[in-house]
Amino acid sequence: MVPIPACFLVPTYTRAQKLTRTLTYHLTPYELTLAVDLDTFCCTDLYPVLQAVFTAQPRGFDMAANGHEELAWHPDHGVKLFWWGEQTRRLLLLWEEAQVELGIASSDQIALMHAVQKHPEANFRFSRLPTSMSCRIRPGVNESFAMAWSDRHFSQSLPIYGPLFIIHMDGIQPFYQQLCALANADGNRTRVITFKHDPLFPTPETVNKFYHVAANQAECDAQMSGHCYPDLHWATQPFAITHVDKSRYVF
Repeated sequence: MVPIPACFLVPTYTRAQKLTRTLTYHLTPYELTLAVDLDTFCCTDLYPVLQAVFTAQPRGFDMAANGHEELAWHPDHGVKLFWWGEQTRRLLLLWEEAQVELGIASSDQIALMHAVQKHPEANFRFSRLPTSMSCRIRPGVNESFAMAWSDRHFSQSLPIYGPLFIIHMDGIQPFYQQLCALANADGNRTRVITFKHDPLFPTPETVNKFYHVAANQAECDAQMSGHCYPDLHWATQPFAITHVDKSRYVF
């Protein structure tokens, strides 16, 4: 592993976390590991899904994660699924090197893609987890990621197909169970979760007033006052972990 300079060994979670995340992954005792952030919540039993991935042949990826973009892709580190082996071990080592090179407090997502772009000969295999495995609420189409939560008005998830397994949403942990129940009330239809930020952090009594489920583009547009992402794929799709082509990796 990459040695950590003494100046980095400080009891500050926000600085150390970026590097200790990758260092911790080396400790996994499992062939297949699902790593999640502290602000995630499991809505339903994951064992059948993980068992299906574990027994599937061939093993088509080294690491899978949800992505931020549809056309160009970089991984969201809140939920990651990876196979342990020499290829993944090398990926983690290069990731750690890139993290130190770019700065321990810099984005670990950027550090990962920096490592991948710098070593194309390694041929790391990435795949995309479906939204059902890493559901996040993101700003509406007319609102910027750079805006503070208090400046956003509408947010939504990408389409969820089938049961929702994992929610990953910052700052709303007290409402995870309610959101799971809301999102899985009809797990057979394609749907997105929408959120109107009024107030910013709803109470348990009002969460169902501000979070809604849309089953088509028209419902999504109505719930978000025209801020819904356009051209979403509403047709039912099977659970799938899909390969991401190298040409779509971005910093």
